[in-house]
Amino acid sequence: MPSVFRLYKRLLIQINLGKASRLLSAGSASQAILPYEKALKIDINNTDAMIGKGRCHRSLGRHQEAIWCYDWVLAAAPGHPVANYYKGLSLSKLGRNQEAVACFDVSISEDPQEHAPWQAKGMSLLVIDRLQEAVECFDAALRLGMAPDQYVQLLERIGGKLRSLGRHQEAIRCYDRALEPYIFMEKLG
Repeated sequence: MPSVFRLYKRLLIQINLGKASRLLSAGSASQAILPYEKALKIDINNTDAMIGKGRCHRSLGRHQEAIWCYDWVLAAAPGHPVANYYKGLSLSKLGRNQEAVACFDVSISEDPQEHAPWQAKGMSLLVIDRLQEAVECFDAALRLGMAPDQYVQLLERIGGKLRSLGRHQEAIRCYDRALEPYIFMEKLG
C-alpha cells in the first residue's frame, strides 16, 4: 500500500506542476503560484516547484521573492544551472549585474550547451560596459541556437555603445559583424 500512496503523491505533484507551467506560459503568473505551492506542500524538497514559484514571482516583478526561491533551490542543489540562470535574470532586473554574471557563469559551467545563459550573461556584461566579453558571449549564444536576428540586434547595440564612447573603429567592426548574416543571405539569393 505505501507504494500506491507514493505513486499518488508523484501524480499529484506532476498534475500541479503541469497546470502551473501552462498557467505561467499563458501569462497567468499570479494564478500559477498556487499549484506550485500545492506541489511543495506534497513534497517540500521539490526543486522544480520552487523554481517555478520563483519564475512566477519574477514574472510579476517581485524579483527579491524570486531570488529567495532560487536561493532555496541552490541551498538544496548547489550549482543548479536553471536556478542560477533565473537568479541571474532577477539580479539583472534589480541592477545587480556583477552578481548576475556570476550566476550565469555557474549556469554555463554546469550546462555549457544552453544558449540562454550565454545570451543573458552577454546582456549583463553589456550593461556594465564589458563590451568585448559581451560580444564573446553573444557569439557563443549564436553558435548554440540564439536566433540570428537577436544576435544582429545585440551587435548593433554594442556598436552604438562603442560609438558613443568614441571607440569608432571597434564600432565599425561590430557593425560589420552585424551585417555578416545579411551579406551571406545576399550571396545565397
